[in-house]
Amino acid sequence: GFVGDGTARIAALLAMAAPSLILWSAVGVRDAPIHLCLMIGMAAACRLESQARLPMLVVACLSVGILTGLRPHVGVIVGLGVIAGTLRRPSIPRVAGLAFLVVGVGTAIAAAGQGFLGYEHIVQEWGLQALATKRMDLATGGDSSYMAHVNIANPGELVRFLPIAIFYFFFSPFPWEATRSSLALMSLPESLCWYTLLPAAAVGTAMLLRSRPPGIATLAIVMTCLGIVYTLLEGNVGTLYRHRVQFQLLALVPIAAGLGRFLGPRFAFCRET
Repeated sequence: GFVGDGTARIAALLAMAAPSLILWSAVGVRDAPIHLCLMIGMAAACRLESQARLPMLVVACLSVGILTGLRPHVGVIVGLGVIAGTLRRPSIPRVAGLAFLVVGVGTAIAAAGQGFLGYEHIVQEWGLQALATKRMDLATGGDSSYMAHVNIANPGELVRFLPIAIFYFFFSPFPWEATRSSLALMSLPESLCWYTLLPAAAVGTAMLLRSRPPGIATLAIVMTCLGIVYTLLEGNVGTLYRHRVQFQLLALVPIAAGLGRFLGPRFAFCRET
């Protein structure tokens, strides 16, 4: 991979200990296979930035295809990340890999019967007004909805809403709302842990952007796109908590890099080898 062994061990340990991953795997929703395909696809995509190999291309295409069937927007975002990573250092094998990826994704979309990349479907489902309607629907249901009155199709409202939406994306569910439901109470320890890891995420992000290892472009593109989509569309804390795990799984890489900076000199487990 594009990170050291110490960073990889820390990230794996954090992923294994995350209560939300265990929760969504246990209740039988689609999130567990989505998380698995996301991580496998991203691992293959990041490797493609350093060296284009057919096995990695096959794994990336299969992962994107499966994600497209389970969560179309996640499949498209990961596919864009793979394409960007493949083109970062152009060469004949990379161009061939890009063609292979496009064909693989197109075949997967057709086989899944999605057809969501057509112009009419994009306008109906992914136009700004359609997205605003989706967000209002999410924000008007349940006890944990927020900012239900905001119409993101209005530029002025979108600008005013964006800082609040970013705050909700990174920090909800809030500790003072833990008494609302049993699920909110169960999420409190993980929320507090997430808060304490954010400084390490900032340090790790700065380290990775400074060193620019192969794979960082793919990771940055996918994380940014996922963050934008869920920041703008989510209107319910419970749904946001569930979907944000996709972003958090990828964020474990800079978090682990930041923790390794502090813990590496003290613990052999965290040292790069």
